[in-house]
Amino acid sequence: MKMEENRQYGILNEQTNNLPICQKIGQVTAAAPIGILCLEDIWIPVVPGNVMNGFTYNFPVQYEFVKGLDNKSIFAGKEEVYEGILTACKELKKHGVRAITGACGFFGHYHSRLAAELDIPVALSSLVQLPWIASMLQPHEKIGVLTAHEESLTPSILKNCNVPDDVAARLVIRGMGKEPEFSTIIDDTGMFNNEGVKKEMAGKALEMVQEHPEIGAFLLECTEMPPYAHLIQAATQRPVYDFITLINWMFSGVCRAPFSGWM
Repeated sequence: MKMEENRQYGILNEQTNNLPICQKIGQVTAAAPIGILCLEDIWIPVVPGNVMNGFTYNFPVQYEFVKGLDNKSIFAGKEEVYEGILTACKELKKHGVRAITGACGFFGHYHSRLAAELDIPVALSSLVQLPWIASMLQPHEKIGVLTAHEESLTPSILKNCNVPDDVAARLVIRGMGKEPEFSTIIDDTGMFNNEGVKKEMAGKALEMVQEHPEIGAFLLECTEMPPYAHLIQAATQRPVYDFITLINWMFSGVCRAPFSGWM
């Protein structure tokens, strides 16, 4: 990744605002450091904590819809949607985003390819955190993965998210897509019973720990799951990672500010 001319990158404050200020050719807005790729053809309520709800963040984000993309296509990782994803990324770059992620863990089908093609950091799926999570655990411990669609969380998508085989072997994967309440979210009904989803999410995670007490942490694949991360943590007494931990980490790297305080 090379430095580019006519590109402002860094904080503007009393020390820097008297310097020449440049903007990259083609950039039309600024100050949304994280760009988020979104499915266009869905109907899902987005509560705070959801990747698609702007109140989830303490900083601005920029959303961009991939034309015509729906759950079925993204779950399957269809090749024909890649050009639409790439086009959406180019639109995000016009807004001056510093890094790009996705609003569905199954964008991970395209992670490696897109990261190689773009000149800004890319982390399309919450799954890219798995190697880091594994490195923090004891060697015998496993990672519990809750996903919207278990059948689509294949070795192929793990490979595309740069998850090595030894980490993949430590995963305990369970799907929520067939649960009575959670299924109404991904079935595009436009509504769901929040209390019911809370019980299903916490209950499934607790069930996983009871079956596999060696689970040392959880990773939530789905963009709809972060609102329930605190409940899973309380029920299982394990660390929980998701899209929001990923996005906050990305933000912390691309928007560094000077430290201040008394000494």
